[in-house]
Amino acid sequence: MQLQPVQQQPGTINSIVVTGQPNAPKHRRDWNTGLCQCFDDCNTCMFGACCCPILAMQTASELDETLCIVCFVPASTVAMRVKLRTQENIGGSICGDCMVSYCCMPCATCQLAREVKIVKSGPNQRGY
Repeated sequence: MQLQPVQQQPGTINSIVVTGQPNAPKHRRDWNTGLCQCFDDCNTCMFGACCCPILAMQTASELDETLCIVCFVPASTVAMRVKLRTQENIGGSICGDCMVSYCCMPCATCQLAREVKIVKSGPNQRGY
């Protein structure tokens, strides 16, 4: 008896291709304050300029992150920016977060802290 080669796999295969995230919001908002708008909150600006690591730890705590992220994760500001952007539907990219964080860490940390403060203060303080 001679075996016949298989020309086609038995049964049918159903494929689903996802081209976008289901239930993803269509419009992303901007940050409430710009990267260099430190004078919108001078206390945060001075704190970030003088004690940036402490401000980053405080912001991590407000984002419900462990304080170890600031001490042991080199790109902690990037990670926190991505988390906040995702949670609050803020436009941007990981590449942009990396560039901002590495080129101007104090400004990125201050912007992140200001945004967290605005978000925590409630919807009446938000710019959208």
